[in-house]
Amino acid sequence: MRTIFITIISMIILPNVLLSLPNINWEIVYIKNTSYSFSDFAIEDGIIYAVNSYSTIGKPQVTISSDRGKNWTDILPDSIAFLNPENHSGEVWPRAISVSGPRILASCTSKSDGYYIYSSDYGKTWVRDKLKHESNGIGFALTSEDGFSIVGGYFGFSIFTDYMQNRRDIDKIDTNRLNIFGFSSVGPDYLLMLAYLEHEGFKFLVSTDRGQSWEKHDYPYNGAGAVFCLNKDNWWGIPAKLIGNKTVDMIVHTSNAGDSWETSLLEERINKSRQFDIFFADSLNGISVGRFGRMYLTHDGGKTWSREYMLDSTDWSLDLNCVIIDDNGEIYVGTNRGMIFKGSSILGIEEKQEEQYRIYPNPAGKGETITILIEDDKFIASSWSLFDIEGKLTAQGQIISSGKKISVQLPGDIPAGNYFIKLFNKLGTEKYIQFQIE
Repeated sequence: MRTIFITIISMIILPNVLLSLPNINWEIVYIKNTSYSFSDFAIEDGIIYAVNSYSTIGKPQVTISSDRGKNWTDILPDSIAFLNPENHSGEVWPRAISVSGPRILASCTSKSDGYYIYSSDYGKTWVRDKLKHESNGIGFALTSEDGFSIVGGYFGFSIFTDYMQNRRDIDKIDTNRLNIFGFSSVGPDYLLMLAYLEHEGFKFLVSTDRGQSWEKHDYPYNGAGAVFCLNKDNWWGIPAKLIGNKTVDMIVHTSNAGDSWETSLLEERINKSRQFDIFFADSLNGISVGRFGRMYLTHDGGKTWSREYMLDSTDWSLDLNCVIIDDNGEIYVGTNRGMIFKGSSILGIEEKQEEQYRIYPNPAGKGETITILIEDDKFIASSWSLFDIEGKLTAQGQIISSGKKISVQLPGDIPAGNYFIKLFNKLGTEKYIQFQIE
């Protein structure tokens, strides 16, 4: 490890590295009860569906709004919500929901079993049945107009045809038992799972024949989390990575169905914080939400992310559990305290051309001096560290004279690849900037 001192140099016009975006306008559109927690959204024909439950005793509920969040109505009866309606014992928590036409399908978990709840008539009548496999706190669901459905959890899943009549239970891929961490789809004909296979480790599993067969794709990260599939080529994931002795939230992206990956490094985890959900409106505009109110936005397909705040100050008891974007680009965020936030359109935000944190040249050469331009007047850098993509600390230094223009000389024998410069200020705030070394 090397220690290098850096100085201020003249201004240079720099390429994009870390994007800074104006805030979205937020409002609370629904407060159910602070003891309730929202876990997933679906949108169909302009109606927003939100699954939620009482945090301690369960009792799943499907809450809908047909006027873009102005009014909300519960549609799941107690006879379905409670395992034992007579004494209101439930302990069933919903995890995911899917809607297609009049069909509503939700996956649920209890302390020992997985369940699904299903309606074929816009929620007028419901059925509930037990899944073969335990959900273990994770669930996913997809239903389609032609009668195909898939629903499951951590230890396996079930595929239904003929409108929930014919059922096939799956807990292995080849001979590997699987643990499922994430699910996404582009309709019923392109299914994507992030799973841990017993003898092969983490893999993305892709099916283009409605679950009859699954292709395995390497996932070069040990951490697991939610996934989002925009189309057959563009996937995003939210693992975490240990860098030094700190865990850092990451968002990763592939534009070629897993053949190669790009990594965005975000913020250090605090008090076991983590990202819970990710959603993209299109190939450029996306959002990720997580614990302790952590939210990130991107307008360049996930190459760079900016921190977004819904509240004036950090509320450490508020977890952002789930997120969805409607056709107008408006954002809906469900929390662990019975609230739904609505944000103004993510599509209407104009990107700022002068980014707050930029680096030049990018890519840089071995032994070359790179320049960092800081246009954030509130952030005064005092030190920096250089990490490779695996999180190995390769160099660090103190900033003797802090200002808007900083230079760092790279080691001459540093290997080519992707790297991160982490800037620190005296308040402990950290900023990450990604770049390449050729």
